Amino acid sequence: MKTLVSEASNGPFTEDPPMMADAGIPQHTAFLYDSTKGGYREILLSQNGDVSISNESPAAKKLVAWPSVLDTLPIRIIYY
Repeated sequence: MKTLVSEASNGPFTEDPPMMADAGIPQHTAFLYDSTKGGYREILLSQNGDVSISNESPAAKKLVAWPSVLDTLPIRIIYY
């Protein structure tokens, strides 16, 4: 997973023309630890809404698609 995030960190990125979606800006992001700064660096994987940005790296596409696999698993979520 860390390797995919590292590969995705440099894009390339594409940006669609702005549109007034007025539904917020949902993002897929990952965080990569940067030991030189002693903290985490945010890696944009995709963004939709008023301004859509796509990270076109194959690694980013894999990371964005990965959570959808969870939808196919027989998982029961219990709320207390």
